[in-house]
Amino acid sequence: MRVWPSNRYPLGATWDGSGVNFALFSENATGVELCLFDRPQATGETARVPMKQQTHLVWHVYLPDVRPGQLYGYQGHGPYEPVGPYASISLITAHDGFVLMDIIRYN
Repeated sequence: MRVWPSNRYPLGATWDGSGVNFALFSENATGVELCLFDRPQATGETARVPMKQQTHLVWHVYLPDVRPGQLYGYQGHGPYEPVGPYASISLITAHDGFVLMDIIRYN
């Protein structure tokens, strides 16, 4: 999975026409992983991407190969394992401790 330099703003999943920037605020996380799923009923993620960049309590990663329609969730590590509410979504499904989100594109 290709990972490019990312931005801490805007929060959520942002499609820019070339890929998706993911940004998640967490005051308490010691680490965050972005989990990609191929369908809501999947028994596990198809990819797990560590969000290694952190700026002012925002974890972020840019994936040039992700497109609108990608289901994703966050796995937080730390004392509270928080998940952020900021995302442009069309589907939210609870799945084995993850919240799955579907990126939608706005024109």
